[in-house]
Amino acid sequence: MAIFDMVFEGGGAKGTAFVGALDVLFVAGHKHRRLIGTSAGAITATLLGAGYSAAELLDAVNQKVPETGEPIFTSFLDAPQRADFNQGVIDNSVTVDLLRRAHVPGIFEQSVVKGLLDIDLYRELFSFVECGGFYSGDAFLTWLRARLQADPGFAG
Repeated sequence: MAIFDMVFEGGGAKGTAFVGALDVLFVAGHKHRRLIGTSAGAITATLLGAGYSAAELLDAVNQKVPETGEPIFTSFLDAPQRADFNQGVIDNSVTVDLLRRAHVPGIFEQSVVKGLLDIDLYRELFSFVECGGFYSGDAFLTWLRARLQADPGFAG
């Protein structure tokens, strides 16, 4: 038996591959100590650290959206809404800064930005530039919190 520090890389579907590798390690009696990961690997590291077994991890990543039957991970691509950006984020945004620098008479930066934020694609770009990601992350956080609050053997 050995104790390993584990690093999990991102890559979406690779999260499922980690489950198989972990199963082999655990069946051989190996254990983990420190866990870290990015993206899908961070999900794996978090659930593993919360006590999920390889089988429970597989159940989590194979969970379906009840209404559609699609993989739960498809619901994590939730576009940000206008209300996701508070006035401080807007006031200090690159967009407002560029509009102020342009010094175009009759252009009111706040009006222009409010209009732009009504456009889905612009909201995603604004979110990426100002907040670091295209998606709001609300659906993912809801799912992860539920997984961390549940017994690892949840029924998904």
